[in-house]
Amino acid sequence: MCTFDLTLYPFDSQHCQMVFYVGAYTQQYVVTSLKNVTFSGNRQLLEYRVTSLKHQPLLYQNKSGQHIEIELANLYGYYISGAYVPTMLLVIISYLTFYFSLDDFTNRVMVSLTSLLVLAALFSQIASGLPKTAYLKLIDVWFIFCIMSDFVMVSVLVIINSYMQVQMPIKVTPLISGVHGAKRGSQVYKTDKTGCTIFEHLP
Repeated sequence: MCTFDLTLYPFDSQHCQMVFYVGAYTQQYVVTSLKNVTFSGNRQLLEYRVTSLKHQPLLYQNKSGQHIEIELANLYGYYISGAYVPTMLLVIISYLTFYFSLDDFTNRVMVSLTSLLVLAALFSQIASGLPKTAYLKLIDVWFIFCIMSDFVMVSVLVIINSYMQVQMPIKVTPLISGVHGAKRGSQVYKTDKTGCTIFEHLP
């Protein structure tokens, strides 16, 4: 019988137990013994590979038997190339938006949002083919980490842009009379949001 623990999926290893014993006779009459156990089938299964077999004598209700354990290792190559590498690249792409020009907010946030949407779509597609469990698997934790990292990056970009908008001086109507008819080369002054005076030279 195999009781799968998929907490570390897809890097998990499973152990299947089998017990054989003579049910009609006690060990006083029948004693079982095994010198070696071999696996004659195909070791490469659909998602797992048979890595080892172990056996040991067993005494069950005063009856002689054998306990055999089969170890299965997950074939995680598909998830490395189809899930971990693409998601890591998407997170790196989102992080690179911090090196864009600060004035190019539109492209910065669009790249990050696109990365976030692709991550969510990839997670939905891969999760549909994963074993259903009531607890989080390792691959679920990885996807949640990537999505949350991308979301934090988008939030930071928005905060940086908002901070820049507050710090930028706000141009208002000139306070001196005749500014609209000022001659070229003259100077006018304006006030920003903080009340500071800004001198401006008309071209």
